[in-house]
Amino acid sequence: MGNYNPVIGIAAVSCVPTTAKVAQKLVSKESPDSFILGDALGANISGVITSAIITGIYVTIIPYL
Repeated sequence: MGNYNPVIGIAAVSCVPTTAKVAQKLVSKESPDSFILGDALGANISGVITSAIITGIYVTIIPYL
């Protein structure tokens, strides 16, 4: 298991692909040789998919409450 940059976590919030680009820009300031855009986009898309699944569950359950 390798080390992961904690900045990748900020990319999972929303706003595809802006937060991934912001994460890459922050990392590039500290270490110009680092490239995390692919990992950040993966976290970004995972966050979008999770939000869609949770929304589907809510839309299904709320009418029964």
